[in-house]
Amino acid sequence: MRKYIVVPLIGIACIVLLTLVIRHVNIESGVNMDEARQEYKDSVEASTFYEPVEGDYVESIDISVEDDDYLDSSWEYRTTVKVNVQMEEDFRKLHLKDRSEICIGIDNEIEDRVTELYKNSSFYQLFQENKTSHKYASFEYMMYKGHKLYISHNVDIIFYDGLNEYEFWPTCMSVGKPGATPVSYKFTIEDGHITEFEKIVFNTGNSSSSTDSSTDSDKNGSSSESSDNKKSSTSKDGSKFDPYDVNDYDSAEDFADDKYEEFYDYEDIYEDEDEAYDAAEEYWYEEHE
Repeated sequence: MRKYIVVPLIGIACIVLLTLVIRHVNIESGVNMDEARQEYKDSVEASTFYEPVEGDYVESIDISVEDDDYLDSSWEYRTTVKVNVQMEEDFRKLHLKDRSEICIGIDNEIEDRVTELYKNSSFYQLFQENKTSHKYASFEYMMYKGHKLYISHNVDIIFYDGLNEYEFWPTCMSVGKPGATPVSYKFTIEDGHITEFEKIVFNTGNSSSSTDSSTDSDKNGSSSESSDNKKSSTSKDGSKFDPYDVNDYDSAEDFADDKYEEFYDYEDIYEDEDEAYDAAEEYWYEEHE
């Protein structure tokens, strides 16, 4: 009697297993993630994510898509949209805080539009339809060509003004000459305007850091004391003391030509004289009145 019960159960189990296998094969055979991904890449390179307007100092925008795939026992398709924004030469004449405010607005608009295009792409939609469910998105995958396939998508936006590169994150940014150690700042932004802007100064030899603070009140004449040895500060009588006499120079270039060696010798944070020269120009733009 038991034999007659076991045989049908085995048969049912085989049917269920065969159904799952067929369904799995059908899902994989009906989905071409490589083709969908290429369609997305083509659409990115053919799109315009930002139209320059008067006063934004944008000269040109170059967009490309790069792959950095990890193809081992499990697969990861890593797609990065690279956006290079070339700024006009006059952009460097603005205060760093104003430059940052302009770039942040452009950065946000480009990233929002790229993300919208990505989430509307067949590549993203196919993954969403066939993925496993997990509370952490980075652990979600779909079966594709016999492998667990994970996908990731990033947007890297870099601004270049002919001298320095600028890169932005939600609450901080970096600026510096390509290939050199950048200077970092953290900021607070409200309604598209920066309300607090602080230079992050990393102390050599330990992991602590300090900041040079700049807020909206700084525009009205108040100034925070700098942590650097020779940067400008406020004297007891309220006048601003500047050891570099920045206001004696009519241009950042003249100031840097004359003072970059002092920056290199006394500041002790620059790797070479070229970096000190760039810092001297930056100092003129920030401190000249």
